[in-house]
Amino acid sequence: MPPFKMRDMPEERKQNFIALKQEVKISELIPVLMKEAPETAATTLSRTLDLYEKGQLRGPAAFIMIKNAVGLSNCKAAFEELVPGYKHDHSAFTYEHPIVV
Repeated sequence: MPPFKMRDMPEERKQNFIALKQEVKISELIPVLMKEAPETAATTLSRTLDLYEKGQLRGPAAFIMIKNAVGLSNCKAAFEELVPGYKHDHSAFTYEHPIVV
C-alpha cells in the first residue's frame, strides 16, 4: 500500500478560519450551483438571482432561498470552489460558512 500524504490539520483550520471572514456575492455563488442543479432548483436559482439583481432580495435572504433549493451541502461545496482555504471538513455547523452579501 503506497504511503499517503499527511494533512496539516492546524494549518488547514487556520486557513479555514481566515476563509470564513471572506465575502461571497450571490451573483458569484449561483452560477457555480447552476452547474449541477436539477431543473426545479435551477429555476429557483435563476429567479433568486433576478430578484437579487433588482434589489428586492439582499444577500442573506437570497442565500436562505438558495440553501432551501439546493441544500446546504451543495452550497458548502460551492464555497470550497469559490473561497480559497475554505474546507467543509472544518466547518461542520450550519452557520459556519463565508459571509454572503
